[in-house]
Amino acid sequence: MSAAVICSLRPASASASLLRQSKAMLALVSARHASTDRLRELEVKDDPAKILRDFKCNLTRHTSSTSAAEKVERLTGAISRERERPLVFVFGWAGATEKNMDKYSEIYRRAGCDTMAYFLPTRFIMSATSSVPHIARRLMVIADREGLLSRPIFFHDLSDTGLMVYQAVNKVCREDGVNLDVRGHIMDSCPGPRPKATLPRTIVFAIVNWISAKRDGMGLWDATKYTASIVHSHAWPNYSRYRKGLPSVLPSSMDGLWSGEYVAREEREARWPELFLYSKSDFYLPYQHLEKEVLARRKALGRDFRTVRWEKSSHVEHLRKHTKEYVGAVHNFLEEVYFSKLPSSDSAEEVFEAEVEEEDSREDAKRVAVAK
Repeated sequence: MSAAVICSLRPASASASLLRQSKAMLALVSARHASTDRLRELEVKDDPAKILRDFKCNLTRHTSSTSAAEKVERLTGAISRERERPLVFVFGWAGATEKNMDKYSEIYRRAGCDTMAYFLPTRFIMSATSSVPHIARRLMVIADREGLLSRPIFFHDLSDTGLMVYQAVNKVCREDGVNLDVRGHIMDSCPGPRPKATLPRTIVFAIVNWISAKRDGMGLWDATKYTASIVHSHAWPNYSRYRKGLPSVLPSSMDGLWSGEYVAREEREARWPELFLYSKSDFYLPYQHLEKEVLARRKALGRDFRTVRWEKSSHVEHLRKHTKEYVGAVHNFLEEVYFSKLPSSDSAEEVFEAEVEEEDSREDAKRVAVAK
């Protein structure tokens, strides 16, 4: 079985500055020389309820014994030391559930990886996006506290909301001098174009926002009021701008960039391999946009990327509709960019046996010394 740790946080009563404390935390994680004890001392104790009141992530550690439902795939390379075991950050879409996220985490557990899954509550998408970097810092601190930040890192992002967390992680690492050993990036149903506030999309936005708010735990009336306020303050004014031929003004951006735009322009910063999973029938992500505006630019720059395109499956529905192909594509990606570069299973077993023999020799020497 895999070992799961649910990381949650409840607000404290004091009101110290979250930004000041968060920067102090991650400044210590720089270049894999973090002092975990010191990080624990500086961990936020006075989080404003407004930002982290419902923070929860699911950290799952892979173990050697697995259930039949989580059969481990034998890839070419074998992990002989724990520091070689990748950590995969899985960032979900708006309105995702823990059950949804675990299905994606299981793909990586079957490949022998540890995972950290998280999805943003609805309020961060439209009205509190500037606070997402604080969430990213908390995720980094938890991973460091578990001794995982020095591992090889993969990201699996679902929709532009998942990319929003990815964007925040990169922002935090850039500002605080943290160097992650990123080995790959998997993108499902993203990156999308800058949203246009057409009337159909405004209606769809209101429905999705209401459903997501309900899934975040809001009651019927609170979800309705919240959605109405967002439509009044953001969606309807942007629809008016659209009718006048003006671009949308997006509150859900960081450093002036929508998450989809950020990834589309990421050519120089990110040199790790990428896998894009998308379909021709995704209403939210037009495949023409992805292929012409994102993939074509990457190809021109010589970026290392792979694609899987399905004919029919809705937004973030590709795993459910094409389970075997989806899991196979992810495992093949892991194999090509990481596991194939590790020693073979036989070599890994030899290394492990040599380490065991060396440990036994040290123990024998200690026993002889004690006997004398």
